[in-house]
Amino acid sequence: MTLEFEPVSGLTGPGEAKSNIDLLARFFPDAVVDGTVDVEVLRDLLGDDAVPNTAEAFGLRWPGMAEARRLSTLPPTGTFLPKPEESVGWDDTRNLVIEGDNLEVLRLLRRGYTNKVDVIYIDPPYNTGNDFVYDDKRTTSQAQHEAVTGQRDDEGVLQVGEGSDRAQDRKAGASLHTKWLSMMYPRLLIAHHLLKETGVIIVAIDDTEHARLKLLMDRVLGAENFIANITWQGGRKNDSRYVSVGHDYMLIYAKNEGSLSANSVRWREERPADNVIREAAKKVWIDSGRKPEKATELMKAWIKSLPEGHPAKENNRFYEFEPDGRVFRKNNISWPGGGGPRYDVIHPTTGLPVRVPGSGWRFSPERMKREIDANLIMWGKITLSTSTGRHI
Repeated sequence: MTLEFEPVSGLTGPGEAKSNIDLLARFFPDAVVDGTVDVEVLRDLLGDDAVPNTAEAFGLRWPGMAEARRLSTLPPTGTFLPKPEESVGWDDTRNLVIEGDNLEVLRLLRRGYTNKVDVIYIDPPYNTGNDFVYDDKRTTSQAQHEAVTGQRDDEGVLQVGEGSDRAQDRKAGASLHTKWLSMMYPRLLIAHHLLKETGVIIVAIDDTEHARLKLLMDRVLGAENFIANITWQGGRKNDSRYVSVGHDYMLIYAKNEGSLSANSVRWREERPADNVIREAAKKVWIDSGRKPEKATELMKAWIKSLPEGHPAKENNRFYEFEPDGRVFRKNNISWPGGGGPRYDVIHPTTGLPVRVPGSGWRFSPERMKREIDANLIMWGKITLSTSTGRHI
């Protein structure tokens, strides 16, 4: 068979140190001399927005952070090799299962999949206090961590005892958090490169590192791209000392939330009643003689006859009919919570602008035009209509 994947032959790839310097040279040639970046010149070119190293800044910091960041810029040292003899359906499937150290695999993927991935889901090792398998050849030992943070003097003597304000368990905890963050940081940086502008990343986590992971993802992906913190309820644990914790979290971030918004992306799950209502609407349409007003009356009567608690009774807005027999629901077309875009929408009958809702329109001008062209906007006899039809 012929593989459709293009081989990667370049000596460097996006996100790697050499590629980053090449980008700087393209935009700021005065700051790059013989392949070396003059940081002071670059700071001058960037102006007041380039803060000095001594400036105070808000954000997450830990010992070893710079080294962890550097790991994300290194080029891969290996390559992908297909194994048809170990594969199932090799000639037909388009799925890939990749085995290897995940940091190295991510570096390899970056060579061919930068800005091409729709969704990334990560279920990282939770910080249980045990040693990590992913040491990346650079995680610090307890003693090294204490030396970096000033807890040991130049001779390696641990500064404890009288006059010390750090408890032993706090020092140990800081080291464990440091190792975990240094493991996550380079992987998230490369994952960010892989995502499309409309891509989304989901990371599972428990209580131990939730707060630090949130700050880390704010740094890597931008706090403005935070989408949601979803609580996942599992089984209760019987080993709890104080509270029986049976939940985990999923932190969801967009690569560019503005791109999702501009494309009117919505994540929706079909209601349990929708299929029931569709089937009922087909029968009602025939029984009505294919007359929209009569079909609407029959649909209302059918919903009213349902027992309490029936899912279709809870969604009793689904009883309007199009002339072709499609059933739909009315929905508010104003922006929820306020702050929506404001622009003129011309009523097709009166030729006058429709009054803009106080909270603004739900859609962008481009999306509104698409809705109107698809005949999904319901117009009142006057200029005050703000409903949109949604077929089911």
